Amino acid sequence: MYSLGVILKSAGQTKEAEQWYRRAAETGHPDAMNNLGILLNNTDRTSEAEQWYRRAAETGNTSAMYNLGILLDNVGNPEEAEQWYRRVAEIGHTNAMRNLGILLAKANRTEEAEQWYRRAAENGHANAMHNLGILLAETDRTEEAEQWYRRAANKGHTGAIYSLGNLSSNKGRVEEAEQWWRHAARTGHTNAMNRLANLLKKKGRVEEAEQWWHQAAQAGDTDAIYNLGVLLATTGQTEEAEQWYRRAAENSHANAMYNLGILLIETDRTEEAGQWWHQAAQAGYTEAMYNLGVLLAATGQTEEAEQWYRRAAENGYTDAMHNLGLLLDIANQTEEAEQWYRRAAENGDINAAYNLGVLLAKAGRTEEAGPWWHRAAESGHPHAMCNLGALLAAASQTEEAEQWWRLAAETGLPAAMLNLGVLLEDTNRTKEAELWYRRAAKASMSQDPTNP
Repeated sequence: MYSLGVILKSAGQTKEAEQWYRRAAETGHPDAMNNLGILLNNTDRTSEAEQWYRRAAETGNTSAMYNLGILLDNVGNPEEAEQWYRRVAEIGHTNAMRNLGILLAKANRTEEAEQWYRRAAENGHANAMHNLGILLAETDRTEEAEQWYRRAANKGHTGAIYSLGNLSSNKGRVEEAEQWWRHAARTGHTNAMNRLANLLKKKGRVEEAEQWWHQAAQAGDTDAIYNLGVLLATTGQTEEAEQWYRRAAENSHANAMYNLGILLIETDRTEEAGQWWHQAAQAGYTEAMYNLGVLLAATGQTEEAEQWYRRAAENGYTDAMHNLGLLLDIANQTEEAEQWYRRAAENGDINAAYNLGVLLAKAGRTEEAGPWWHRAAESGHPHAMCNLGALLAAASQTEEAEQWWRLAAETGLPAAMLNLGVLLEDTNRTKEAELWYRRAAKASMSQDPTNP
């Protein structure tokens, strides 16, 4: 009965095979129980498969013990899965040793995982060699990791060949990395295609990079689809870039959603850009949160803009901190506005430093405002230069005030030109004062939209 089931299964007659496996299993045949379990598991009848695996395992059938471990692992019962893997691993089952290692590594029991990987690897298991290499590399034992990668690669393990490329690259052995990635890429490893293409692009071999990204993209690799879009966009092929970005975005690639949004903005398709940025933002992409906030604020949707600015700001995005401060400042929520201005300013945002100074000055805290305007002024902010000049002039530090007003005036700021003119006139330099008054008047007229 069992042998007939095997023959029928190999001939693709699974229904008939199941019947004969079942008849043999019901007579107590362990291999039939195991094979029936496999057939049931492959047809999504997991509960019944588990029952037959258990019955076979309890007779000492090692294949059933191993298969039961896999089933339990897959249905979220790692504790019992570990027990069955361990039982069969301890009697020399190399696949079980490797699976036990994976289970233990997931549970952060890395020392024990290493022991089982090593036992399987020493028994010639290529996947375990690769797993052991990864674990060793992650714990900075790269020399031994490389040895195991090479042993697995010699057995034709594509993942190990790819990992050798990564390890070589990390050690600065770029030419060797290229060889390993190329080897893995030729066997169809899409991650290797991606890494190889990135390396080729850096070397200026753009056409070959495009070929590898295209090959990986055709194989359905989302990162390659995105990278191909980036390459095409940088070479001015925006229509084709949009197509690839769109494909990657439709596969939930957040970077692609963001870049597609930028491309759409550049072609005045603002509404669709906002939709993609919204999706990217919901996926946790910080820059998209910020851009979405800008878009919403520009269309008067300030409440929703504030929410996205806040999320981006809380993720450490400096521009979002500043813009959130602006929104709160406008809404007279000055205490929180000050906090966000300060955080952005401390991260080097000169606009935030300027606005923080303005907020402090309005609150009568001019001594605190001065250092922030000074910081922004030194970074080239014209309005900060002008305000700092006014602060210095009020403190009778006219020479330094003149220096800052002059710098600001030379950037074309009318208020600074006017202030400089007044100071020059007050110090009897009337000819130069007149020049700056004239320049201020002309600049003011050119900036007035109502002036014909």
